Amino acid sequence: MKSIIYQWQNILNKKVYIGQTGQILKERKSEHLTMLKGNYHCNLHLQNAFNKYGKDNFIIEPLLEIEGTQAEINDIETQMINAVPENMRYNIALIGGASFRGRTHSPESRTKMSKARKGKLVGNKNPFYGKTHSIEARERLSETGKNRITTLETRERMSKAFKGRKHSLEHRMNLSKAWRNREPMKDETRKKMSESRIGKPLKVEHCLSIAKATKGERNPNSTITEIQAREIKFKHLPENILTQKEIAKMYNVGRGSIQGIKSGKIWKHLIR
Repeated sequence: MKSIIYQWQNILNKKVYIGQTGQILKERKSEHLTMLKGNYHCNLHLQNAFNKYGKDNFIIEPLLEIEGTQAEINDIETQMINAVPENMRYNIALIGGASFRGRTHSPESRTKMSKARKGKLVGNKNPFYGKTHSIEARERLSETGKNRITTLETRERMSKAFKGRKHSLEHRMNLSKAWRNREPMKDETRKKMSESRIGKPLKVEHCLSIAKATKGERNPNSTITEIQAREIKFKHLPENILTQKEIAKMYNVGRGSIQGIKSGKIWKHLIR
């Protein structure tokens, strides 16, 4: 693989930040500037210097174009970082290929970073506000996503990280509001989604997880709660005092729903 090792230099004090990229250097510069202008760059030393001295006092320039394995490129970047005196560099980590490899933020640092970034990318503060990707850019993003393969180990880590998490009430309300106010899906989009699923049967485990996730009152078509379903199934129907029509009217559902509960077609997982 080909890569460019580059440096950001402060033209006032000559301090540098050394990095690497497989992109065109102009694109990597644009990414850095987006984060620096938004005040959320991952390198706090560089961010603080940018805030103090301003964009016009920094220049980016290539140091070396190299072709080799990622490990080889990382080694050369590491050597170039360590060749710069400590008081003349903005790099936090001294290992090429990852600015924070082998380190972890303290809880206090994570809290400060979270507070500092809140509200920074909202509305017109977001550098992409009012912009749209070009057709070419969307095609490139699509192709990148198609060729990305997530390993089983990564999927397991992602699953473990999200298990037990619950959205706050405010977050759920925002999601609900956004869903209700969404634009109708275009017929072309529906067609693409349908075609993408052709020939891809769901695994048994997936089917079972879907069934579990949409069981009972979690089913979007459900009009009654589990407590109400229990009252109907274990109280009103066995008593045989009210007709199914009267029970349906009491819970504001169709008579077919009451018949379905009685026959076990729906809410069949309920047991005494």
